[in-house]
Amino acid sequence: MKIRTITAGLTVDAECSQLVETVQRLAGAQVRFEDAGYEVQTIRVATQPIQDLVGTNAGALRDIAGRIHKNCEKHDFQFVSLGPINGQGCLALTDAVPDVLAEHEMLNASITLASNGEVDPPACRAAAEVIGRLARETAGGIGNFRFAGIAGCPPGIPFFPSAYHDGGEPTLAIGLQSADLVEEAFAEADGLADAGQRLTALLGQRLAPVEELGEALAEEFGWRYLGIDLSPAPMADVSIARAFETLGLGQFGEAGTLSVAAVTTRALDRVDVKKCGFSGLMFPVLEDAVLGQRNAEGRFDVQDLLLYSSVCGTGLDTVPIPGNTPPERIERLLLDVASLSLRLNKPLSVRLFPVPGKAAGETTTFESPYLTNSPVMNL
Repeated sequence: MKIRTITAGLTVDAECSQLVETVQRLAGAQVRFEDAGYEVQTIRVATQPIQDLVGTNAGALRDIAGRIHKNCEKHDFQFVSLGPINGQGCLALTDAVPDVLAEHEMLNASITLASNGEVDPPACRAAAEVIGRLARETAGGIGNFRFAGIAGCPPGIPFFPSAYHDGGEPTLAIGLQSADLVEEAFAEADGLADAGQRLTALLGQRLAPVEELGEALAEEFGWRYLGIDLSPAPMADVSIARAFETLGLGQFGEAGTLSVAAVTTRALDRVDVKKCGFSGLMFPVLEDAVLGQRNAEGRFDVQDLLLYSSVCGTGLDTVPIPGNTPPERIERLLLDVASLSLRLNKPLSVRLFPVPGKAAGETTTFESPYLTNSPVMNL
């Protein structure tokens, strides 16, 4: 098990004066976890919803993005998530978001797709426009790695780009890269029920010291400890798809996948630690080598991923789609995810990758160390 991220929630002011101290404390937290024997891949900061700071002023958004960039560059810090844009702010700030993300590679952003118990069609359209522009205006469309549409997502998610802060005192949350623990638990399991019990027990054992250290650091910093996002994030060969297949119920995407997803999610629910964020399942097509291979084999499609989200989460993640997909088709998919989130009362997010110059079935050629390559999926 690796720690994917230690994420601080921070209320920034117009001058971003608190950012440097927060980054320094996160760096200290990283050292403490590494001294305890854990590999920490990233430390990150999530801010309050950007509209709480800039309103609907696109110029002010560009200004504060520049100040954050300056501070991050000075202190060699790479990961900041701006809190989500919502409501009418989507319409006012839509044009600025792609510019900000294209210019500042450490920044992440999101748009809320539903609010006040209702799907927000203008917000879905605004998010679709951002996705399209990022595909056209960043190299290979890679800017969409740092943008999401979100629905039902609470503050305190440690994973980007859905992360944001509630605007109160600083917080600390932990996200894991633990698909390998799922595989370890499932390897000796005798059926679905036993698999779930083994996973709950293993995670409880491995995460107790993580929680203890996280609580101690938060108290030391005077921050609020939010907990651990139990989502077993994969990365490259650390594959959630391979973990599923360990149970012997066929390959990922075949009949039985939904049942394994449901059992895994129930097992996560039973782990006796303080939970935050999604604490569900992630199926990022472009971040999991086996998922990418199963996509190449035609084992699942976008609608299957939505189906699996009905029993787990976190929605549609790093899904490659044709570069010429019109915004209205992307908008309709965002509407579906937002509707599923509201109906099931669960956090879901959407990261879509329209790949410039690629049609359905053609393989992506990303060079990012965070991404694998897989065929473009048909909408």
